[in-house]
Amino acid sequence: MGAQGIGKAIACEFLRVGCCVVICDVDTEAGLETQIEYRTLGPLKFVQANIASEIYVKNAIVKTLDAFGKLDILVNNAAISKPENGPIERMSLEQWNQVMSVNLTSVFLCSKHAIPHLRSQKGCIINIGSTRALMSEPNTEAYSTAKGGILALTHALANSLGPDIRVNCITPGWIETSEWLKSSDRATRTSAKTNTCNIPPDG
Repeated sequence: MGAQGIGKAIACEFLRVGCCVVICDVDTEAGLETQIEYRTLGPLKFVQANIASEIYVKNAIVKTLDAFGKLDILVNNAAISKPENGPIERMSLEQWNQVMSVNLTSVFLCSKHAIPHLRSQKGCIINIGSTRALMSEPNTEAYSTAKGGILALTHALANSLGPDIRVNCITPGWIETSEWLKSSDRATRTSAKTNTCNIPPDG
């Protein structure tokens, strides 16, 4: 997700160093708001997309090439955390598959369709993992498994794609992201927050 949380902050920094940026997000409100908010920082295009779906991913790549003519960097950041799923014995297969699709399958799909374009540019893939891959917490089985899969996929891709494409993974811990939410959610989350450990990870 590029229109809120860690993804929005990453987009901001890329714009500040002179990159042209495409952000994908399933949330149209957040995407359009970010596009307006960042309009003075540099060229930015918002593409509404469910990146767990191959059709949406292929469309996002096409729109990126149409907008800017090339693709140098892919950041795989999308993730959802489902604490309401509760203990694993109460988690449905549908809930498990949803987390896997958004958090892990999306990395496969986006990488798959970006690779031909990244290879021609000697580009790079940056995957956003999590410390949950190495240091879990109760009732985070789906999220932790997906993030562990991102680590494994990263080193496999690095071996398969190097030296033409560099592939790395960043594994952040808890990060306060209230300032990077869409405006309609920002006040609610800020007032509800008691400490950073109560906030689900966004990357």
